[in-house]
Amino acid sequence: MDSVIVLPDGEIPLCQHLPVRLGNVHREGLDVAFNSPASNKLQRHYSENCNQCWVSYHRKYDVLLYRSFEKFFGRWATTKLIGYYQWDADSD
Repeated sequence: MDSVIVLPDGEIPLCQHLPVRLGNVHREGLDVAFNSPASNKLQRHYSENCNQCWVSYHRKYDVLLYRSFEKFFGRWATTKLIGYYQWDADSD
């Protein structure tokens, strides 16, 4: 919430990980698009209910840590210590 990106078509994305747009600078201007009540509501909602930044940044470290625990302690003990983590590639 400390910077803003304006796409070439004027759209203002809430963030790079979500398809949510705050507005368009060509239609309403930057100040209105970024600071409108609707935009503030969206920003508040996602700041409290979204972890995409955390997931994108930390997931690779979580995967490495979890897999290392599995190698050392085994899957059963790791699940008991840390809990189960569903990997995208896992089918079981």
